[in-house]
Amino acid sequence: MKLPLKSIHYFEAAARLGSYSEAARELYVSHGAVLSQVQKLESWLGVKLFVRRNGRIHLSEEGKNFAERISPAFQLLEQAVTDTRFEQRHKIIISAIPSLAAHFLLPHIREFHNLYPQVDLELHYCLDGHYPPDSHFVLGFFDAAHPPKGGSNHILFSGASLPVCGSGYLNRSAALSPRQIARHVLLHDHTKTSWQDWFGLYGQAGIDTAHLKQGAVYSDFNLLHTAVLNNSGIALCPYILLYEEIAAGRLNVLSANKGNLDRYYYFSANKPCRRTVQETITAWLLGLAEKRRHAAAGLGLD
Repeated sequence: MKLPLKSIHYFEAAARLGSYSEAARELYVSHGAVLSQVQKLESWLGVKLFVRRNGRIHLSEEGKNFAERISPAFQLLEQAVTDTRFEQRHKIIISAIPSLAAHFLLPHIREFHNLYPQVDLELHYCLDGHYPPDSHFVLGFFDAAHPPKGGSNHILFSGASLPVCGSGYLNRSAALSPRQIARHVLLHDHTKTSWQDWFGLYGQAGIDTAHLKQGAVYSDFNLLHTAVLNNSGIALCPYILLYEEIAAGRLNVLSANKGNLDRYYYFSANKPCRRTVQETITAWLLGLAEKRRHAAAGLGLD
């Protein structure tokens, strides 16, 4: 016996809502379509399911008994569909240091959601090496002398830096020497050692070392980045992260001499998730990194 499931579905909606019109709106069909299916069901069952009183429909005794018996089945069906849809979704937590969050991940979040609509993404800041323990992926940096532990690490790109400033601070096409750079306001990321190391690499002779210890220190790269864009001075910044602003002329590279030569950005799979999801997101992150490396190389920065 083939059950008239469509007719039963339409009847259930009309019985629950007490109206053919309301059932039609819920089912995205016409009033006539609901009425037709209910009449087919009545004919198939051989009973009258609705009666009309005072211009409104009401369940008959047979209709009321039938509705009460099929209602639990529809609730179970709806729950099964909801559970199945939920099981196919995946919550992924990514923790990233501020620089990677702002300049690597966030510009591509819309692309991520378009490519992977089944993934519910949570993005967290990872400060001073601290991140939520349930993070599926962790994005950070390391220096070559202290590589991250574990075998699930993937290098994204170099974290080497170049001296940059905002276009309104100093607009020059020719490179500056270390001695010329030292005459300007120097901005520091977290500590003042990066500039000291840079000048140590590229000829500190004749440079006032006391001056290198001056200038504001920014504990967060995004603070430093904002200060540079607002023409507050010169900073050593990872050029691969900022190549769009360099290409657009919002930031000027003042020297080809690189600092932080042993620094690399990486990500690691911190917490297991479904293998296909982990492989997909890993491939996406590595693909973004490759595009960024090529773009920076195209500007002659790599």
